[in-house]
Amino acid sequence: MKNVRFFRYRACFETIYSLGLRVGEGTRLQICDIDSARMVVHVRNGKGGKDRYVPLPRRTLQLLRELWLIHRNESGCFPGLAEVVTATTAIYTHLTGIAQEKARVNLDEIMNELP
Repeated sequence: MKNVRFFRYRACFETIYSLGLRVGEGTRLQICDIDSARMVVHVRNGKGGKDRYVPLPRRTLQLLRELWLIHRNESGCFPGLAEVVTATTAIYTHLTGIAQEKARVNLDEIMNELP
């Protein structure tokens, strides 16, 4: 993680990892989702559209507080990153489809045949 050049990206990666979040869940975290009194984070609209609470490690809380001192965004913990992740995922999906067409391979069929 020390090789990540920008603090905001490192904070995002470490938060996602330490909380066990999916990338989309982590990039959509809001300031109001962090409950430092109870030491939990409210993950909204997770897999299956469900909400859940996850434990908040002290180190992660400290990291988020350091990030807050830098950006002071009123709503999002990682503003702008959700759009980047969505665009990257869409591009990856599109390129995978093109590669499958060019190779004339259906990856779903191959995956189903594996033991």
